[in-house]
Amino acid sequence: MKVPDALYEMCGWFDLELEENIPEGSDDISYAIGHLSEDEKGIVKDFLTEILTGDPSDKELEAVWFDGGARVGFADQQHYRVYLEEIWRRLKAEGSSQGE
Repeated sequence: MKVPDALYEMCGWFDLELEENIPEGSDDISYAIGHLSEDEKGIVKDFLTEILTGDPSDKELEAVWFDGGARVGFADQQHYRVYLEEIWRRLKAEGSSQGE
């Protein structure tokens, strides 16, 4: 599965070497989303909608995570789902607060 460039742009910020750059009061998800344009946020949200509503396996979501360019992994495969669902939730909430 080909991931969109916008997902690659966002996932590239999930990198242990960049953790010290995350502003106080923020977290890694907000930090990564914050690097996307409004158009890119819509692309990532639409991609995650398609993926996550298709009942993917944890292994498939791990592949999406790393194909997206993330440089940090999790010992438990279920955490890829947790992270991707949280990103999706935040993007949907952000879009609804802007009147989409």
